[in-house]
Amino acid sequence: MRLYTAVYRRFGNRWAISVPELPGVHPRVTRLDQAEALTRRVIAGVLGIPADSFDLRLGPARETSCGGPGADNCDP
Repeated sequence: MRLYTAVYRRFGNRWAISVPELPGVHPRVTRLDQAEALTRRVIAGVLGIPADSFDLRLGPARETSCGGPGADNCDP
């Protein structure tokens, strides 16, 4: 079964979720307990497959050495 990895980080008063294997897939939820179900629905909709046809690993975005979440906030 295909495994997708999703990472979440706080974004204002919501949680932003990214799926690195699927650029452009960035659902947002108000409560973290909603993240898995919504992420599954979004992945399934984008790929046109059933939501139970893949595995999903969901976890926090890792902090970088520059102090911000993810590498996007680091200056080169």
